Amino acid sequence: VILAPNFRRVGEVAAWGNQAPPQAPTVGVQVPFNPATLTDGEVRATLVQMAQAITVQAHAITAQATREGAPRDNPHASTMVSRLRYFTRMNPQV
Repeated sequence: VILAPNFRRVGEVAAWGNQAPPQAPTVGVQVPFNPATLTDGEVRATLVQMAQAITVQAHAITAQATREGAPRDNPHASTMVSRLRYFTRMNPQV
C-alpha cells in the first residue's frame, strides 16, 4: 500500500525528466539588408576571376609536383666516377 505512491512519484519524476526545458520566446530573425546588390555581370566577372585564380594555382601545383617527381641523376654514379678516377690515379697503367 505504501509502495504505490512511491512508484507513482518515481514515474512522475522520470516523465518530468524527459520533457524539454522551457525556452525563451522566439524573436524574429533579422537578416541584414544590403541595398547595393550585385548585378549578374559583376557576379559572373567575379566567378571568372576565381576560376582563373584556381586554374593558375592548379598549374603551379602540377608543375611543382612534376619537378619533385622527376627522376634525378643517379647520386651513386658520381660517387662511382670519383672512386674510379681515384683508383686510376693511384694505380696508373703500366
